[in-house]
Amino acid sequence: MKPNVPGPFLFRLSAAIITIAVIAAAAAAQSLKETDWPNITPAEIAMKSPLVDPNADAEAIFWKIRIDDKKASSVSFDHHIRIKIFSERGREKYSKLDIPFTKRIKVENLAVRVIKPDGTIVNVPSSEIFTREILKASGIKVQAFSVAIPNAEVGSIIEYRYSEIIKNAGIQGAHLDFQKELPIQKLEYQIRPFNKRSLWTTSFNMDSISFVAGEDGFMRFSMSNVPALAEEPFMPPEDEVKRWAAVSYGGFSDPFGMLAFIWQRYFDGRTKPTGAIREKAAELTAGLSSNEEKARAIHRFIQTRIRTPQSDDLITAESLDENDVETPTDVLKKQMGSAIQADFLFAALTKAAGVDVKVVIGGDRRENFFSRTKYPFSDFVSMIGLAVNTEGSMWKFIDPCDKTVPFGVLPWYREGVEAMAVGGTQFTWLKTTMNSAAANKSQRSGNFTINADGTLEGDIRMEFSGQEAVIRKSRLFGKSPTEREEIVKSEIQSKLSTAEISMLSISGLENSGEPLLLTMKIRIPSYAQKSGKRILLQPNVFEYGSESPFSAGQRKYPIVFRYPWSEADTIAIKLGDGLSIDAIDSPPDVRHPGRAFLDSVSVVFDKSANTIRYTRDFSFANDRKLIFEPDSYENLKKAFDLFQKTDTHSLLLTQK
Repeated sequence: MKPNVPGPFLFRLSAAIITIAVIAAAAAAQSLKETDWPNITPAEIAMKSPLVDPNADAEAIFWKIRIDDKKASSVSFDHHIRIKIFSERGREKYSKLDIPFTKRIKVENLAVRVIKPDGTIVNVPSSEIFTREILKASGIKVQAFSVAIPNAEVGSIIEYRYSEIIKNAGIQGAHLDFQKELPIQKLEYQIRPFNKRSLWTTSFNMDSISFVAGEDGFMRFSMSNVPALAEEPFMPPEDEVKRWAAVSYGGFSDPFGMLAFIWQRYFDGRTKPTGAIREKAAELTAGLSSNEEKARAIHRFIQTRIRTPQSDDLITAESLDENDVETPTDVLKKQMGSAIQADFLFAALTKAAGVDVKVVIGGDRRENFFSRTKYPFSDFVSMIGLAVNTEGSMWKFIDPCDKTVPFGVLPWYREGVEAMAVGGTQFTWLKTTMNSAAANKSQRSGNFTINADGTLEGDIRMEFSGQEAVIRKSRLFGKSPTEREEIVKSEIQSKLSTAEISMLSISGLENSGEPLLLTMKIRIPSYAQKSGKRILLQPNVFEYGSESPFSAGQRKYPIVFRYPWSEADTIAIKLGDGLSIDAIDSPPDVRHPGRAFLDSVSVVFDKSANTIRYTRDFSFANDRKLIFEPDSYENLKKAFDLFQKTDTHSLLLTQK
């Protein structure tokens, strides 16, 4: 059987990685000579306005994807796109091109040209194409062929094509996009199946499609006047809203049952405890009685002692091969391994300690809202962690190899997803747990002085737990102390541009079970707005400049939040010499009748200390509801508008 393309990465490269989102897979390598370019028509050169969307800055005249799955050893793609530029914004956006590739993806025959408004053709020479690294994180390295396209101007046509070959892969489970970030006048797919097999497609967010066989062995389907994918804040993952289709050659009547069988054999076979594993498990769990205590001790060992590509740049696939790291025993002995090898060492040690553990196969909320009925393909799930039976039927979900994620927690995009726990003689469908708003908490405090010139200065303490900690730790982990300081300072200065930060301390980063703690001194010139002898002061420094994320009057897509969260702010602001306050008030609480959210602020003046004392208690999704349909938008927008008004509540000071 021809192998499948491994996972969604090859077909769903993030827009954060790809400068132009229209870069997808392309087809069988072929010689791309200048004479091979199809003719530019006079109508295309003369085109003054978009045909699909009158407001578009650029529009694809055509986008052709030719996929050849004929060979058993690889699949190849040929991608050809012609873009018409209608505005300066379009020129800026599409005159830079990145073609990503990895060790497994070979890119060839990149050719780029510009057709100017007068019909002059400028071919971009190969000397203008260079290689650069666009991503290096979590053991993944992505490079790109980059081109800064010269001579592009409003009215120009930018055209490019290239070949991409992926070894040991096929199109089973491929993701065909029928909607992109720019409008497309004509979108065409051509696919040559492996061994002349029947091609199955399942459409999402659009009508069913049917490929038509051609005499050359390729199946074809085209679509005209394809609108761009609209973007909105807090929108669902693209799979839930854009037009796309999954391609397959058919398969088993119970794909998940077969997948579970494969994973069961692989997981159970790889995690059988050896003598060395049993000896280490006994050492780690000595004196511990409960299953959870034992699992926590083993989890801590994996996170502190086992190096992986995600935690150490010196650990690579090559170095693991050189050190003959294959089994959990090898990982234990060498104290290094891939992410899955580290997870499997945890499983082997946990089994040796007498604790039941299973591998968890499930969805990813960054990609879609997986359910086995909506997406009945095994390609839509992957290993997302492990499940430990702590007591009775209580399962704790963990991700041992991720050193930023504490015991009993998964990354936010793996929480609340449909998944199957596999191991032993059967598998079970379940839903992964989700942290509460109280568990995902930001606790922020500050002691300040406000001076007569509007300068605010003092000390800040910020403590983050749950997903609030995981996300921030992920940004800081693996960085140098200088880089960490710059990241923290940049985040604060994005709202407080004049902030001067000193004596910054970062702790809790090396232990996933501890909150992330930041302390610092801060000085903010012109923080308060001064008009004559009157000074307008916003007490909540942490919410300075905050805006409601929802400004549009209408909504097209559902509103989706990542996870429930809460914030607790405690602030003291001492009035400097010559300042006084005549009246003080607190804004009204913003409360959901069903307690789904709360924003409660209290502001009092301590005369004896000449100090404003401010407290805020905020929480959202206390009911763990994260998805709201468009018809809820008006009420949701009102709530966030009220949050913003409450959080930016200001007081009037007077200079004597």
